[in-house]
Amino acid sequence: MKNTSKTTKEQKAKPAKNRREAAAKAAKADTDNETGDRLPANVEELKASKGGLVSFLFLSGKDKDVIAKELKAAFKLTDVQAVKITRRITGRARFFQRAFALTSAN
Repeated sequence: MKNTSKTTKEQKAKPAKNRREAAAKAAKADTDNETGDRLPANVEELKASKGGLVSFLFLSGKDKDVIAKELKAAFKLTDVQAVKITRRITGRARFFQRAFALTSAN
């Protein structure tokens, strides 16, 4: 009869080691690349993410209700999810818009 507790511990240990190695490789890859590589290169890439779409529409002058409707349609979200994401991202965009205006005024 085999000892099952010993075999399950060995099986669980191997995936954990692989995850750590994969995380270490990913961290090393991040340090090798510039941080700007993660930013969208064009408007289409920007609109491909929820935050990018909301930011683009907000900075284009659209109302929050319109932004939430477009976000809901584009990413198949519920009304509540779309409103929460819109409120969170427009707050950030408004903050950075104000910060940019203050720094350019100096």
